[in-house]
Amino acid sequence: MPEADLEKLHKQESYKAASRGLEGTIPGTLADSEATHFEEADVGLLKHHGSYQQDNRDNRAERRRAKLDKDWIYMVRTKIPGGRLTAEQYLAEDDLARRYGYGSLRITSRQGFQIHGVEKKNLKNVIRDINRSALTTLGACGDVNRNTLACPICDLDWREGLGMDRLAASIAEHLAPRSTAYYEVWCDGEKLGRKVAPSREEPIYGMAYLPRKFKIAIAAPEDNCVDLYADDLGLEVIHDRTRVLGYTVLVGGGLGFTFAKPETYPRLGTRLMRVPPEDVLAIVETIVRIQRDYGGRVDRHHARLKYLLDDRGLEWFKAELFGRLGRQYPEPDPAPAYAVEDHLGWGEDRRGRLWVGVHVESGRIADTDGRRLMTGLREVIRRFQPAVRLTPHQNIILAGLEPATQTEVASLLADHGVRSAEEVTPLRRRALACPALPTCGLALAEAERSLPALLDRLEALGDAAAAINIHVTGCPNSCVRTPNAEIGIAGRGPGKYALHVGGSPMGTRLAYAFRETIGADELPDLLHRLIRLWRSDAGAGESFGDWSHRLGREAIDRRLT
Repeated sequence: MPEADLEKLHKQESYKAASRGLEGTIPGTLADSEATHFEEADVGLLKHHGSYQQDNRDNRAERRRAKLDKDWIYMVRTKIPGGRLTAEQYLAEDDLARRYGYGSLRITSRQGFQIHGVEKKNLKNVIRDINRSALTTLGACGDVNRNTLACPICDLDWREGLGMDRLAASIAEHLAPRSTAYYEVWCDGEKLGRKVAPSREEPIYGMAYLPRKFKIAIAAPEDNCVDLYADDLGLEVIHDRTRVLGYTVLVGGGLGFTFAKPETYPRLGTRLMRVPPEDVLAIVETIVRIQRDYGGRVDRHHARLKYLLDDRGLEWFKAELFGRLGRQYPEPDPAPAYAVEDHLGWGEDRRGRLWVGVHVESGRIADTDGRRLMTGLREVIRRFQPAVRLTPHQNIILAGLEPATQTEVASLLADHGVRSAEEVTPLRRRALACPALPTCGLALAEAERSLPALLDRLEALGDAAAAINIHVTGCPNSCVRTPNAEIGIAGRGPGKYALHVGGSPMGTRLAYAFRETIGADELPDLLHRLIRLWRSDAGAGESFGDWSHRLGREAIDRRLT
C-alpha cells in the first residue's frame, strides 16, 4: 500500500499491527491494581480476547456529577461453535456468572454466552476458568472470524449425516488466531492444561488481522434458523438427505449500518457459486484472506466484506477467488424454499432420547420475580446432565434426556416458574432483543429492558397469537438482525426508534423504513394497528412480513388513516 494510503489507516490498524499478536500492554494493565480500566490502544485488542470494556450507564451521570470515574465493567463472551456445550461446561459458566458477574447468563444471537458486569480484578479469573472448562473466549469478538453458527439440533434428526455441526467446529478451529499471547495473558501459558510454545505467528490473518469482524453460518434450507443471508459467508448444504453433495457459497451479508451515513447499509448475502464438499475449507480460508488483503482499513464503518464486494464488484471478487484457488466453480443453483424452526418444546432424536427447547426471553437466563429460570435450569442440568445447546433465537435446548425423565424434568422447570413452549405466546416466542442499556456502550435506546413491556402491551391489546418476528436493538448495529426481521425496531436516541417492516420470516429479504423516528410511547399503538390491519387484509397464510412487503409503506399508511 502506498505511504500516503498508510497515513489514512484507522488507528485500530496500527494498534493491531504493533500488538505482538494481540498482547499489547494488556498484561501490565491487568496486573496494575491501581489501573481502573484499559487505555484506548488495548480496548480494541481486548475484544479479540473475548471481552468488551464497558461502564454501567445507569449511574454514569450520577458519578459524573460526583466527579467520580466511570463504573468500569467488562462483558466476557464465550465462543461456542454451533452452540454446543456439555452439562459441566454450562454449570461452569453459571458459576462464573453468579460469582463474578451480575448474576445472570446471556445467550447471544450467535449461539454464545455473555457474562456481564465483571470487574477488572476478576477478568483473568473468568477467562482462565472458561478455558479450564475446555471452552474459550478467543475470537469471540474482534477483527477475526467470530462464532461459527450451525443449527443446534442438526445432529439429532435426519440431518445428522450432513455434519454441519462438525464443519462449524472445523471452521472455528481452522480460523482461530494462532498467536499464543491469549494463553500467556489469561491462562498462565497453558492450553487445556498443557504449556504452549510461545509464538506470535498468524499465518491466515497476518499481524493486523482482518479489517473488521467476520461471520460464518452453515445451514440446510429445511431450517435456516441461523439466518444464512445475514453473514459475511454462508454455506448452504446441498444434499440428498443422507449425505452432502456440495455447498452453495453465499458472500457479503451483514446487517449493521449507521444512521445518516448512506455509505453504510444492511446487505443480504449473494449466492456466489456451487462447490464440492472437499474444497469447502480451502474456499472459506481463501475468502477470509481476500477480505484481509482488500477489505477497507480506513473507515471501520465501511470495512466489512459486503462493502468490498460492492466497491469492487462481484466479477472482480470471483476472478480474485478463482485465481487464488487455481480453478473455477459453477454458478449457484436457484435459491430453494426455506423454513425456519425455533426448536422450542419437546422432540425426540434418532436414538430415541428426548430434547426440550426452553424459551429464554431476550436470551437472559436469570432469576426474576415468579420465574427462577437460572436456578431451574441449573437444577435440571446438574441432576440429569443433558447436552446443552444454544440457539440463534437466544433460547436453550437440553438434549440427550432419557424418556423416563420427561415428566420429572417438565415438573422441575414448572416448579421454578419456567413456562413450557405451549405457554409462550406466538408473539413472544419469536421476539428478540439485544442487551443495549445499561451495559452496551453503543446503545442509543433501550432494547432488552423495553421489550417485555412492549410485548405485554401488545398481548393486552389482543395480539398474543400474532406469529411475527419482532427484533429490537438499541442501535443500528443490528446484533439481533433487525434489518431483515418482519418488524425491526432500532434505537435512534433516548426513547426514540426507527421502525422497519417487510422483512421475510425466512431471513431472505430486507425490511424497509416505515417510520424514520417514532417515540417509544407511540410504538405499541402503531404496531397494534398494523397487526390488526394485517389480520383483516392478508391472504390465507400470508405472513406479516410478506403482507407488508407486498403493500409497501404508502399503501399501508393510506389504510391506517
